Amino acid sequence: MTSAPAVKPGRVAVLGAGPAGMAAALGALRAGHDVVVYERYREARPAGNILNLWPPPLKALRALGVDTDDLGSPPTRSSATCAARSVWT
Repeated sequence: MTSAPAVKPGRVAVLGAGPAGMAAALGALRAGHDVVVYERYREARPAGNILNLWPPPLKALRALGVDTDDLGSPPTRSSATCAARSVWT
């Protein structure tokens, strides 16, 4: 059995800071790559919809180390009354 050759760290560009883009960026960063995330908006803002993730994607995000306990909008409120919160650091 042969082992896979070592991958040389590189530069990775991720287009979009949505859940998939951020998961891709986190995975590439943990693999040792330089990562830049490009997003059209300067800050987080409501998009008119809610984040609804089924159990398999939540499991994958947790495996990446993402805290999913407070992810999305509370089920007891309508999305129109929930204030957006910035997740950028």
